[in-house]
Amino acid sequence: MQLIHGPSDRHLWAQSFDRELRGILALQSEVARAIAGEIRVAVTPAEAERLVTTRRVNPEAYEAYLKGRYHSYSRTPDGRAKAINYFEQALEKEPNYAAAHAGLADVYAWQGVSAKDPKIQRAKDAVLKALALDDTLGEAHATLGLIRLWYDWDWSAAQIHLKRAVELNPSSAVAHHSYGVYFMAMRRLEEALHETTRARELDPLSARFHLGKGSALYYLGDYDRALEEWAAALDVSPHSPDAHAFLGLAYLQKGMYEEAVASARNAEKVSAVTPDDLALAGYIYGRAGRRGDALRVLNELRESSKRESGPINSKVAWVYAGLGQKDQAFHWLEKAYQEREYGLAMLKLIPPYDPLRDDPRFQALLRRMNFPE
Repeated sequence: MQLIHGPSDRHLWAQSFDRELRGILALQSEVARAIAGEIRVAVTPAEAERLVTTRRVNPEAYEAYLKGRYHSYSRTPDGRAKAINYFEQALEKEPNYAAAHAGLADVYAWQGVSAKDPKIQRAKDAVLKALALDDTLGEAHATLGLIRLWYDWDWSAAQIHLKRAVELNPSSAVAHHSYGVYFMAMRRLEEALHETTRARELDPLSARFHLGKGSALYYLGDYDRALEEWAAALDVSPHSPDAHAFLGLAYLQKGMYEEAVASARNAEKVSAVTPDDLALAGYIYGRAGRRGDALRVLNELRESSKRESGPINSKVAWVYAGLGQKDQAFHWLEKAYQEREYGLAMLKLIPPYDPLRDDPRFQALLRRMNFPE
């Protein structure tokens, strides 16, 4: 390793490291500690703890884990199946590999749709196993925090784990993004913008983090800057249905109905479209006066529910809300509440609930979910 002062090209330090491949994680920490010492950078107690608690790992398990992490960001069933397969391969090689347990939990958590979904119990089992093996694993705390947020509606526990994830790994874009999602759910929007901005700074080539920052800007009412972030997400990932659907929401707020409808249609065309994206498109159609398209989406959602692994009642409620049919919307929201669907965690914030907010039934639902004031 060599350390060179960039502006002057002056050589500052060099050192050789020769270790077994099983010690790759310890080697990474050793190099980081050496460089931090040479440049006298301030290391937080949490960072120092992480740098001295690494352990040996089977090289084949480590490689399988890295492949699993790569595929875990996929939106497709095939990509997620590959991620699960690689994480399981890693655990076959090294059963007590905490990071692989955390990766498996992450995939299952993002596949679930309600607290009653068997995948969520698998996610909980895997993430608790990861933390039992290594309580300093930031990614495991981030996943558990999101589970507590999305499915358990345990708002205080969610914040504890998400804050811990950021403390343990302040250079993790995923940890900052997840913490930002929590702040959005709580309508703490300036804090949400701070965390999602940091996530995008750490990983500017991920559409996911452009979408996160754009969402915080949108909820703060800065629709033009939200449009810029979501357009940047499309530059990074041209086939992102989320980006198209979110653009439609911003255009809707600006009264640009033709552009909103066009964005909704683009979201529907993408092969990776999810029930969430489809429902957002249906909501946009309803608010833009395209009743026929909104009703078509309702039928597609019902057909989708027969193929999906769990209920999508809250998504049906979004489209009814867009159509102005409040009684139907609340009927489906109640079904979503009984199933503890993940989408209800964003009840205080997301646009499809806007037409319902002045109804006493909406405030009653917030109270039943024990949202903090």
